[in-house]
Amino acid sequence: MKAIVKKLIYRKSCGVAMLAALIFVAIFSAFAISMAALSTTNAQISSQQHKVNSALAAAQSGLDCGKYLIAQLPAQASTNDNTVSATEAGIVWDSLCAKITSTPISNKTAIVNGNEVNIPSISYGGNAAFKITFTYNSNSDPRTITVKSTGTDGQVTRSASIVKEITKSADVLKYAIASRGRMWITGDSTIHGSVYSAWNLSTSQLTQLTALDAQVKAKMAAGTLNSTSFATLVTSLSLSATNRTTVLNELLAGTLSPEKAAARCIGFMSTSSLSVAPFNMTGDSTILGTINTCWTKDQIEPKSWQFETWDAGKNPIYRTDSSGNIIYEKDSSGNFLLDDYGDKIKSRVVSSGDEIQGVCAGINYGEAPQNLAGMNISDYDTTVYYNKTKTVNGGNGDITTSSTTRTEYFPNGVNSNGTNNYQKSVSGSLALTRHVYTNQTFTNRRLKASDNALFQNCTFNGVLFVDCYGNVATNAGSSTYNNVRFDSCTFNGTIVSNTPQTFNWQKNTLYFTGSATFPEDSSADTKILAPHFNVNLGNANPVAGTDNVLHGAIVGGIVDVRGNAEVFGTIISMADTSSYTSGYVTNIGATLNDGGSETVAIGDIGTINITPDPAKLLPSGIKTPIVIIDKLDSYSEQ
Repeated sequence: MKAIVKKLIYRKSCGVAMLAALIFVAIFSAFAISMAALSTTNAQISSQQHKVNSALAAAQSGLDCGKYLIAQLPAQASTNDNTVSATEAGIVWDSLCAKITSTPISNKTAIVNGNEVNIPSISYGGNAAFKITFTYNSNSDPRTITVKSTGTDGQVTRSASIVKEITKSADVLKYAIASRGRMWITGDSTIHGSVYSAWNLSTSQLTQLTALDAQVKAKMAAGTLNSTSFATLVTSLSLSATNRTTVLNELLAGTLSPEKAAARCIGFMSTSSLSVAPFNMTGDSTILGTINTCWTKDQIEPKSWQFETWDAGKNPIYRTDSSGNIIYEKDSSGNFLLDDYGDKIKSRVVSSGDEIQGVCAGINYGEAPQNLAGMNISDYDTTVYYNKTKTVNGGNGDITTSSTTRTEYFPNGVNSNGTNNYQKSVSGSLALTRHVYTNQTFTNRRLKASDNALFQNCTFNGVLFVDCYGNVATNAGSSTYNNVRFDSCTFNGTIVSNTPQTFNWQKNTLYFTGSATFPEDSSADTKILAPHFNVNLGNANPVAGTDNVLHGAIVGGIVDVRGNAEVFGTIISMADTSSYTSGYVTNIGATLNDGGSETVAIGDIGTINITPDPAKLLPSGIKTPIVIIDKLDSYSEQ
């Protein structure tokens, strides 16, 4: 009986095992089928993702192609207004259409259809392709063009687009300070951006260098760039025949782009007149950006002065900790100092002989002064501001010459008791009969030439147009000028001069003394627009840290900033100082008796902060070409 039971149990166990085995076989078979199906699905997903990536890559390549075509369009007609009219934008669009349709890509010619230009499908390799559409947004925004590229791979479609703006060229606004001459930064001065100096380029050299890119492109396109035509383009640069040939051959061979031609030419220019450094910065000042000079390392190396301490490879030496890690600059609270790109600033090794003693984010050599509007007097036409003062346009006309006068000297000396009433002469002083205005308000008015006014506790609304010619319509006058002193005045508008063709630092001057008040106006594009004037900006901010700041560009022949000042905008010192071996320096901080500044007094010393605003419009009155640039944050993918 027991044996029978055991057999039954054994048989039952075998049946269970067999059943379990069959179940496992079924499960594994299903799992294998599922894995096979999953593998097929994964392969399909992978193939689909590959097509998606391929289509997107094609779209992005097409977008780059579209941007390249726009970049090949020469700069358009220059204007004095800081905005582009709808009519001007339409002319630019027509020029772009002509350029695109005359530039076939892969033998595909663009087709114009009203406000659209379409480039037919172009193979990107394999099954991928792209097509490009340029759309002029004439109804919604006539100053923008949308570039859209659609990429395909089989049935998969992806697109990438960007909006381009038709606007005024305003590259100079990326700098906190742009100067034709030398620049000294001293005292408790912080520059929240980069600075540039074109010292010691003459006006003729600057003119040829700034135009070289466009001129070379035009002659290359026309097939007329040769030794004779190129020599004409660089006559003022004093290049040897060998060096001209070198640059020309590099351009023709394609190893040098037209955009780099100016910098290449500068590298061959003589620096015999560069006896002093373009920049000097004391150890208590900071530039949270780069220092940019047009001269190369090879040109500067033989000089008796040096910007910074180099290693054997002409590279800056940075401080390191005991482990060899680079040390980064920090503020007094222990926070890292960041440059205008948001990167931490490396701590440089500074030697006693370095011209740059303070903190900066690095020095760039061989930076050509290209596309820097406002660096030449020929860039200016300020008539639009003068017109605002005319009574026929709602202005209040000329300021009646005051019968109250006083004699002052410029520059002036300090009295023996330490006071300064501006009536003590020094060697070389210019005697001035100032017409005095006290506690008055002026709105959209013109100050006549040679009034050499003294405004005391006055308020200015709208435009104050400072005439130095006598005849604004013809910019002509016999030995007329305007040396104006503003003492503790309030400026709710803009100070603008006409355009003297030569720089005379004593005669054409805007001299700010006491405490100048500039109520906040963040929408302003300019506060002072006085080309070829000596602009001496004193205490623009009587108490450091108050809201009393200047918004907008400050333009002068030479601009000095003293005392406490907060500037949100670019300072442009545009006078050609190449004929002066050392003087006429743009001073940021306490003045240093360079010949263009006035006094060194306790009131000249304070805290200065200058912050550029590249998003601003270039002020009206500065003639620059119309260009097409990327609209910030407009890139998108679909």
